[in-house]
Amino acid sequence: MKNKNKILTLSKKLMLSGVLLATISSNSYAGQGALTAGYTSASSGGVSTSGVSVGYGAYFGDTYKQSIGFTIDFLGENNSYNEEKGNLGNIYYNLGYEILPDTIAYATIGYGFQALGSSAYATGLSSGVGIQYEINKNFSIDAGYKNFDLSNQDLKYDIKTTNLSLVFKY
Repeated sequence: MKNKNKILTLSKKLMLSGVLLATISSNSYAGQGALTAGYTSASSGGVSTSGVSVGYGAYFGDTYKQSIGFTIDFLGENNSYNEEKGNLGNIYYNLGYEILPDTIAYATIGYGFQALGSSAYATGLSSGVGIQYEINKNFSIDAGYKNFDLSNQDLKYDIKTTNLSLVFKY
């Protein structure tokens, strides 16, 4: 019953985050919504795996480029990383600055979570850095690194990820 309550709590947080993102992205202050898709690589305890990353975000800000959003890294069910650990998620806030024309360097912080088996989740802080190159008004290439500091009861571990994604802004 305790794990079921944790899943319900996580589900509520994800739904509220989705409502917040939809509200902000529909607000004229928000600027552009964005869909991301790309390749992700994750490692923990010397074991690595890779998969597909997808996400949604809202971009805003002129001098300081900002975005909020969420990503899910699909690492596969039976991967060499750990059969008990599944997909990795992240709700994030990015703060960046244009360092070169059409090139934004950013820092990111967020709330990370990972499925553990079928009924539990590890949660914790995620943080990292990245760089995004704007190809044109609608498309960007994003490369980033994140560290997830996750825990569930007595289990504590770090996951380091690198991502390369194509961003479609609308």
